[in-house]
Amino acid sequence: NILSIDLGIKNLATAVINTGSAIIYDGRRLISKFRWFAKSKGKIQSTLTKQELKYNKRLSRLTVREKNYTNDYLHKISKMIIDFAVDNNVSRIVIGELNKGISSIDIGRKNNEKLHKIPFGRLVSMIQYKAEERGLTVEQVNEAYTSQTCSNCSIVKKSNRKYRGLYVCSNCGMVLNADINGALNILKKVSHKVALNPLMGRGSGLGNPCRVIPY
Repeated sequence: NILSIDLGIKNLATAVINTGSAIIYDGRRLISKFRWFAKSKGKIQSTLTKQELKYNKRLSRLTVREKNYTNDYLHKISKMIIDFAVDNNVSRIVIGELNKGISSIDIGRKNNEKLHKIPFGRLVSMIQYKAEERGLTVEQVNEAYTSQTCSNCSIVKKSNRKYRGLYVCSNCGMVLNADINGALNILKKVSHKVALNPLMGRGSGLGNPCRVIPY
């Protein structure tokens, strides 16, 4: 089996297997923590500026805490992904190349800040080495237009993505989680043997995917 991964912000990693199983790995908790660290460091830096200083031990400790929290979060996410793959007899993982074009992405000022803060390259590296340890192969593919393309009828229309969580095809009528749709299109770049029926209702595994939040 083949597992595809679509990387994002609120949905840090959306994984779909060609058999029809899907899971969304939450990124909102990580973004919330980034916001807390930024606010906390901002207060300290404001005080340091008034004192005409650039750094102190408190700011240094906070920076280390942020780095450790991020690494721990990414390690948990990558382990969950590999466990999900192994449990479903996956031998090949395909990831959209979001991290390679990230500097040119424009999704609004606030979202850009969140997007650029997430170390996608580090997450991909963790997935790669953990996959290799379990005998799985990992490759990255160009994900151009995967968010705009209907995974059911293949029409490409930007307006079909109504908002960041929903894809509604004006051609075939498919209604699907937008990131699941993107992951399906990444999957179809390497395999046409996808046992899926995207027109199913919201109650199905793909229409209403399980969301996992690491603790």
